[in-house]
Amino acid sequence: MNGLRMKGWRTAAMLLAAGALWPAASAAQVTPDTSMPAVVGIPMPVPSDTLTMQEAITQALRVHPQIVQAETSVQTARMGVTQQWASMLPSLNMSTGASVSASQRFSQETNTVITSSSNSNYNARLNSSVTLFAGGRNIARLHAAQADATAADATLREQRFAVTLSVKQAFFAVLRAQEQISVAQANVKLAQENLDAATRRQQVGSGTISDVLQARVQVMNSQQSLLSNQSQKRTAMFELGRLVGVDGPAEARLEEPLEPRPLSLSKDSLMALAMAASPSVNAAVATKRARDASLKAARAAWFPSLSASGGYTITNTDPTLSKSVNSWSVSLGLSYPIFNGLQRESSIESANAQADVADAQLADARRSARSQLEALLSSLDVARQQVALSRQTLQASEEALRVQQERYRVGASTILDLITSQAARVQAEINLIGARYDYQIALAQLESLVGREL
Repeated sequence: MNGLRMKGWRTAAMLLAAGALWPAASAAQVTPDTSMPAVVGIPMPVPSDTLTMQEAITQALRVHPQIVQAETSVQTARMGVTQQWASMLPSLNMSTGASVSASQRFSQETNTVITSSSNSNYNARLNSSVTLFAGGRNIARLHAAQADATAADATLREQRFAVTLSVKQAFFAVLRAQEQISVAQANVKLAQENLDAATRRQQVGSGTISDVLQARVQVMNSQQSLLSNQSQKRTAMFELGRLVGVDGPAEARLEEPLEPRPLSLSKDSLMALAMAASPSVNAAVATKRARDASLKAARAAWFPSLSASGGYTITNTDPTLSKSVNSWSVSLGLSYPIFNGLQRESSIESANAQADVADAQLADARRSARSQLEALLSSLDVARQQVALSRQTLQASEEALRVQQERYRVGASTILDLITSQAARVQAEINLIGARYDYQIALAQLESLVGREL
């Protein structure tokens, strides 16, 4: 019994010793795979063109479908004005003709065929007519056509600012992605340096496998971030190319630094400008005037119309018209539709409904402009403050990273502390980039709202 007990104690002691030595043996035998998968990255497409912001806007305003459609609408509306002017002028028609009758004809009196000489007739006629009074319909229709032309001009202006905003947003998206790519590339390089340092420390026994693995994860995460930013830039380049009308991607070239600057107008001035010159408000005002003019034209159908016409006719049996018979005629007519199947009433009701809709749209456009102005001014103020705060945060994170790098070098901190500091610095730089471009986009939206550059 004692022998078995002693043998059991020796077995237990051996197991305990093996358990104590196992981590060291594992650490000595396990060599982490520090080789990283080759990350080729997303190749950036060769840009079809490299444009400044003004060049991009100029090209987009020339080829964008919305602009082309709005310009066509303006031309159509102006032709409508010309047509309404022409409708109040006298009409002038000329006609001519010739007829020849058969030399034989059947006589019902004698029930025989009578042969006679053939008859020829030649004539020329000139007719003219004019509406002297139409109950104001012509003037009302002219005013409606002029209002439609004004509305088309306002819509074209609104579309110009909308396309300009789209181009600026795409332009800034390309620049933002490029700056984020630069940050991600620097982060990849720094993460690789951390991995190399952690590997060397593990090899000399002053580091752990955990440090190497954490550094390796940091490298892979930074590479994933780089791939994401490259993909974003590629997408933004093709979107910019689409807007400016090139068959492929377009690169953005910055001419001046994008820094927040104070607005040249006060809030009250901007509010007055938005109410008076906003493209959307102007378009709604012009549409309302057009609908009011159309309503007046429809109501004018209740009045009678007075018209005059005249003609001059030349008739002869000789094609030369040398001995022609001349005649003329003048007529004056008054007409009033007593009942026309309720077409007049239906037109008035339809025009009245469109005028009510235009009133509601104008009121909503003004409210929307006021609401958007408040939101954009708030966004500008927040972005401006975020730029200042992000700069301070970046400076603090850079100093914190420098301290952590030194502490890690002397063994006073872990790799996790170093990675955390690096992540904080990268995030601070990304936040600064985002705040700068958020300010520029909010400024572009404000310019589009008020209809002028600020």
